[in-house]
Amino acid sequence: MVPKTVLTRFAWIAAFVATVALCFWPLLSAGFLFDDFANLPALGEYGPIKDFDALARYLTAGIADPLGRPVAMASFLLDSRDWPAAARPFLRTNIILHAINGLLLLALLRRLGRALDLDNRTAFNAALWGAALWCLHPLWVSTVGYVVQRHAMLASTFVLLGLLAWLSAVAAFREGRAGQGWLWAACVMPACGVLAALSKANGMLLPVLVLAIQWFVVMPRHGVGRAERLATWLLLGVPSLLLVAALLAQIEAEPPGRSWTLAERLMSQPRALADYLWTLLVPRVNSTGIFADGFQASTGWLTPASTLPAALGILALLVAPFLLRHRQPALAAALAFYLAGHLMESTVLPLELYFEHRNYLPAMLLAWALAMSALSPLSRTGHGKAVVFGLGAYLLVLGALTQQRAMLWADTPRQAAVWGLTLPDSPRAQTWAAQHELRAGNLAAAHARLVRTLEQFPHNPMLALNLVNVECAAGGTRPGTLEQAARALARTGLRVDMNHDWLRDRLLAEAASCPGLDKPALFALVDAALEHGSRTPRALARRERIQGLVAVGQGDCPRARQHFSDALRSQPRDSSAYGDTALLASHCGAGFALSFLRDYRTAGRDGFVEKPGMPRLHRAVLDHQGYWTRELDRLETLIARDIPGGQDAREQAD
Repeated sequence: MVPKTVLTRFAWIAAFVATVALCFWPLLSAGFLFDDFANLPALGEYGPIKDFDALARYLTAGIADPLGRPVAMASFLLDSRDWPAAARPFLRTNIILHAINGLLLLALLRRLGRALDLDNRTAFNAALWGAALWCLHPLWVSTVGYVVQRHAMLASTFVLLGLLAWLSAVAAFREGRAGQGWLWAACVMPACGVLAALSKANGMLLPVLVLAIQWFVVMPRHGVGRAERLATWLLLGVPSLLLVAALLAQIEAEPPGRSWTLAERLMSQPRALADYLWTLLVPRVNSTGIFADGFQASTGWLTPASTLPAALGILALLVAPFLLRHRQPALAAALAFYLAGHLMESTVLPLELYFEHRNYLPAMLLAWALAMSALSPLSRTGHGKAVVFGLGAYLLVLGALTQQRAMLWADTPRQAAVWGLTLPDSPRAQTWAAQHELRAGNLAAAHARLVRTLEQFPHNPMLALNLVNVECAAGGTRPGTLEQAARALARTGLRVDMNHDWLRDRLLAEAASCPGLDKPALFALVDAALEHGSRTPRALARRERIQGLVAVGQGDCPRARQHFSDALRSQPRDSSAYGDTALLASHCGAGFALSFLRDYRTAGRDGFVEKPGMPRLHRAVLDHQGYWTRELDRLETLIARDIPGGQDAREQAD
């Protein structure tokens, strides 16, 4: 017969999972957003994924960080094996994964409670409250509801498994089962770390996070034996030091493509961390969501005025765990875990200054510390029911806010309007709102919004180019708008993806598609963008290719060919050669295009080496499969058929 206690706990766990599903379920009606369209099209980039070769091409096509995140990319195959696809299956999997993370967190927190010598009932209750308070926080709507944040969620899954593996190792060491202990510590935990890192790079923080738990929860009350001490130093201490050294090696005083310096970023991050913590403690329906570009960089210790107080506050939080280690180990561990979880994304790496989803993993112990503080006096006072009632009320507020936010995310036009209203300092939010107003046919509102925001951010190309789009839709763009767009393009150049993509699409479109933006006006915008002097291989290739498109538009095929050839010398990509050849074939004739293609294939890549990481592996996979060799052969055959004489005309193509 199953004990009553087990049945009760199972019922509570089932209720926990059901509540999570209920609160996040409205997200199933949401859609794809922004970075989803940069990452998910890899599902169909080389055709449907229906054999091993296609799978290898897909798993190595990741662009999010140097490791490519292949484990997270593999998880998207649960939802679709081609692109375009519906968003609902992806969002459903995200909700399920979030619930799984909640269960894993529950298991972890229970074991940590037992490590603090709590009885089984108190350890379970504190763990259940801690996991529920974390899992139902409305801040995670922007993680669960943003499909591509599967990367962060899956990395957290493997970090949780790694933490549980380490606790199993500690238990084995202390019970005299050294072999099993080393198996858990040296095999299972590092394997979880690798899987976490291949889901998202901050999964590499696993040793640092385990070290925080080991130091502030496991060691203070129990001490360690020789095997556990050795494992701690070899498998936690050394990797943590190596990770810190690797981060320091990434330091750039003035990161390219950023409007702030490293010093300004480091001054800004305490303000970001303080704002994260406040939002975690005092949740609300609306937050920055995915639009964090309105977060102001600190340019001095008093600019803005909150910079120095925030820095002093975070410094105090860095010291607090060591002061609280023996008196309040749960709080000490939670603070240390939180700060360690931000070590990669909130320090020296030149990432954007603020994103709320960065708290998904680091915040996992904070609610547990709150629950421990609330529940610990229950056995000594008569206020137990009041404490439980207070926690329950707080949990209900979290759940209600989460469901409200999920319903907002499910209604994209309303979501855009709300963000446009609540985030006036975010050019992205204002552009997003204007794009939805444009789609709804409300051109006047979209125009007014973009003009108003451009007055605040006069050099923002996203605002300027979208204003051009709105005016095109309204009947014709204005000279003043084009001048403003030219200034924004000159300031930011082709290194900005949107600038490049917008100019490319406009150059490929029909000249009459936008009254007022005729060829001379468009070419003037190109000239403005070319004023920016970025010299990376990617930027140089973009410059040459855009100039090639201009030459095509002017009917100057020899100059277009020269620019395309120069682009391929800067960044030789078979996919680019394929597209350039097709464009030349349609505008300059089959023979001209065939000659260009043959020259590229003869020259090859001339010793060009792809940058280290997943891009190099992806190139190796494509070369091994002969993918582009076959595609270029097929293209060459098709073009040759359009030349008088068919295949024999290849020899006369020059």
